[in-house]
Order: sequence, then structure tokens, then C-alpha cells
Amino acid sequence: MGGSLPRGRAGLRDTGVRPQRRPSHHFLYADGASTQIGSVAVADGSVRPETAGDHELIGCSLDRLARRVACVESDPLSPGEVAIRDLGRDAETLRRLTDWNGPLLRSIALAVPKRFQFSGADGWPVEGWVIRPPAAPGARVPAVLEIHGGPHAAYGHAFFHEFQLLAAAGYGVIYMNPRGSQEYGQTFTAATRHDWGGKDYEDLMRGVDQALAAYEWIDPDRLGVAGGSYGGFMTNWVVGHTQRFKAAVTMRSISNAYSQWGTSDLAYQKGFWEYPGDPWESPKFYLDRSPITYAPQMRTPLLILHSENDLRCPIEQGEQLFVALKKQGTPTLFVRFPGESHDLSRNGQPKHRLERLRHIMSWFGTHLAPPRDAGAAAAPPRRREGALADD
Repeated sequence: MGGSLPRGRAGLRDTGVRPQRRPSHHFLYADGASTQIGSVAVADGSVRPETAGDHELIGCSLDRLARRVACVESDPLSPGEVAIRDLGRDAETLRRLTDWNGPLLRSIALAVPKRFQFSGADGWPVEGWVIRPPAAPGARVPAVLEIHGGPHAAYGHAFFHEFQLLAAAGYGVIYMNPRGSQEYGQTFTAATRHDWGGKDYEDLMRGVDQALAAYEWIDPDRLGVAGGSYGGFMTNWVVGHTQRFKAAVTMRSISNAYSQWGTSDLAYQKGFWEYPGDPWESPKFYLDRSPITYAPQMRTPLLILHSENDLRCPIEQGEQLFVALKKQGTPTLFVRFPGESHDLSRNGQPKHRLERLRHIMSWFGTHLAPPRDAGAAAAPPRRREGALADD
């Protein structure tokens, strides 16, 4: 018989913790760009929200009576602190238990995101945000379009240090949740099925158009684009389909869907749902939806950041893209991070996480008009880890 746990003579009741009966059960759910707590009644299955507000809730723990909850709470101006709040839609009592980030946050100026909504492809409503850097009134500034991964992830009311770093260096930041993102219903989330690079790309370009129309301080001639994982795929796709961006940074990206299928720890599953079958069943689709197919149209200076131990989007994806760009003379730089995984930006070695940010700031500082000085964080890298291919 199978099983990895030893079997003894313990009775079924000897589990250490007895089941607890409660009139309702609680769960985390996405409400647009926020994370909330809801409850479902055992008796009739009715569901009700228990929290409200613009925030992200992480690692929540209920008290024994399910009247209060402790969570790590984050918002666009706070990386996260432990707080206790009463449950109930109208019971928004909040008591912060920690102030880990307080001393730093009180010593710096942060930029507040402004929400905007626009009509994407087919007239679908899409939610986005713009961050304006501290700049002289009336001054036009460069801006960077940031694209999230997934595609079934989403931006929300959380703290993004990379966005704040860009704003501190004088860049505007545009980010949004195009179709494929979570938090807006199953139809919206599933809309990228068999359509990576289709209407999701159109949503993003329409969002940039709307941001330019609504915020005149953004210079349309100094736009950059950046993203990781699916966001890296889309960054590659963008520069293969438009010349409107003057610089791009692609991270842990996908360039060749065909080869990724057989080298990734997950891409072989795309044929079950995301893509219309496996490569031998839909070879044209895999090639048509591979950014490297459009390498001859890529003229935007492109920085490639990739971890050598990335199992999700293996290093060969970055290698192929780099060789293609070098062969046709497109300005490019390929930075390899030794010993790092797909999660470099979140939990990589601190020295490599800083190195990554320095490369991003240096690249945009070179290829977009020089922004105002943001200090050492925006300075060119003092040393480069691993094997680095120069342009």
C-alpha cells in the first residue's frame, strides 16, 4: 500500500485538535484590485463581505470566535504591516501592531497612483493606474508601461517598490489589468485563451493611448515598456509589433513558445487549455504566437534580464532572443543572474535584486531622455554578476 506516513494504533479521535463547528466559514477573495475577507453561512450558503477598503491582505488568521482577524496589510504607500481588524462590513476598526517600515517611509516621498478606466478591445472595461513623479509643474516626463505576469495575475492596491523607484527617478509609470487578469470574473480571466498577443495586446495599447490623452505631463516620445514572465512575453511581443516605445526591459521572458514547451517545468501544460493543443497539433499557432518570429521588426533597444536557474522560463528563452537581436543589429544587453530562479525579483539574493534594479534604471536612463537624479539607486551598475554580454 502507498503512503509516506507511519501507521500506528492511534484512534481516529487522536488528532490533537478536534473539529470546530462554526456558523460560517471565512475566505480571502479578490474584489477588483483589492483583497477582501468574506464569509459563507453554513446553514444557507449565503455569502457576505467582511472587510472593505483599498488594500492587499496577506497571511490572515482569525480569532477563535471569528470576530477579529490579524493580517499583513499592504497598500500603494505601505509595503505591509501586521494589523488587527474587526470583521463585519461596517466594523473597520484597525489597530496596527507593527511599524517596521515607518522610519524609512517617513524619510522619503512616495507617489500616489491615480486610477483610470478605459475601453479595451471590444469595448470591455479595463482598469489601470498612473503614477506621476515629483516634477516641475507643466514639465513633460518619460513614462514606463509595466506589464504583470501570469497572464492570470493582476495588479492591485499593493506596494510596488519598482514603480516607486521609477517615479523617484523622474519617470511616470503606467500599469493596468488587461484581459487575462484575475479579479474581474471568469470570462475576463479566460479571454486570453488561445489569444496570447491578441486582444490583451490591444488592451495594453489602448490603455497607453488613454493615459496619454488624460495625462498631458506624459511625453509620448519618451515611452518605455517592461515586464516579467508573461509580462516579459508581452514586452517582447510589443517591441515586435510597434515602434512607439524607445526602450524596453524584458525579464524572465518567453521568446519561443515552441522550445519553451519542452524545456519549462510548466509550459507543457499550455496545450491543455491556454493553447489549442501541443506543438505538433498546432505548430502554426506556436510559431505565430512566439515573439521571436517577429524579431526582424524589433528595433527598440531591449535589455534582457534572466536567471540561470529559471525553470519556468528557462535561460534559453533569453539566449535565443539575444542572438536574434544581435544578428540584426538591434541595441541589446543580456544580463544573466547565476544561482537565481524565476522569482529573482521577489526572493532572490539581495545583491542580485539590487543589481536588477540598477540595470533597469541604467537602461531607461540611457535610452530615454535622462531623468532627474534619483541618487545611487539609479546609478549604473558598479559591478555585474555572472556572465554579461555587452551590446
